[in-house]
Amino acid sequence: MVRFLIIKLNKVWICLLVACVIAALIGVQCTIATHAFLVNKGIQTGKALPIIMYHQVQKDASRAGDYVVTPQTFQQDLDYILQQGYTPVTVTEVIDYVYNQKSLPEKPIILSFDDGYESFYSYVYPILKERNVKAVLSIIGVNTEQYSQMDDHNVSYSHVTFDEICEMHASGLVEIQNHSYNMHKQSGRLGAQRLEGETDEEYRQALTQDIVKLQTLLQEHCNITPNTYAYPFGRIGKGAKNIIASLGFKACLSCEEGINYIGGDPETLMHLKRYNRASGKSSEEFLGAIFSKITG
Repeated sequence: MVRFLIIKLNKVWICLLVACVIAALIGVQCTIATHAFLVNKGIQTGKALPIIMYHQVQKDASRAGDYVVTPQTFQQDLDYILQQGYTPVTVTEVIDYVYNQKSLPEKPIILSFDDGYESFYSYVYPILKERNVKAVLSIIGVNTEQYSQMDDHNVSYSHVTFDEICEMHASGLVEIQNHSYNMHKQSGRLGAQRLEGETDEEYRQALTQDIVKLQTLLQEHCNITPNTYAYPFGRIGKGAKNIIASLGFKACLSCEEGINYIGGDPETLMHLKRYNRASGKSSEEFLGAIFSKITG
């Protein structure tokens, strides 16, 4: 009798377990289907993440243009961003949100700086320290290597050195990322695009060697291993994302404009959109237009 009851109870538990598994699977399928339906209807899901893309920063306002802003402009941008309740975060924090279910601020934003100009160290880094704010700096390896070996630190054109990178990384305020070792050029290969007639294997080797060279330099000099790749000029070739992912990268920064909506899908991190910050507009005009896309 006791044995019969035990067998019967075991069957009940097994039935309950199977029912739970089926329910869970249905729930996952419903979630995926719902997400696909909403996206198809143009309804965005996930946490909104605007990313601002800066390049060169110069005090001389006459040099301001599509890719150059003054320190005052950046300071005003930062003031406006904070006033609107946004919190600057790193890409790693966003990666942890997606992969490890870590929390993000209610209104996250990424302040990204491309190319690794020394003006970032001279003008932007002090502002970050003063306000205790984070930013992302994607460097070009060949330029950092060059200026680390010479005594030429003209803030008008020079690039950050490994010593400066180590210092900023140690502060916890500046996240260093990979902007290629030597593919940020327009002669021959345009950015990380394929060359005409280049085979899959030839392209894989070229892209891998370039990316790994900068990864190795940053690891050797500052014990840094970037997890994000910023496409040079926003250009990549067919198959590049898979190659980059195979090297351990979890995210990529593009030059396509738009708001990112981050959920549980890691694929959304491999083509993060950014808004280029050119001069000529006030912080309220430039940033207000971006934030309005989120609030409606």
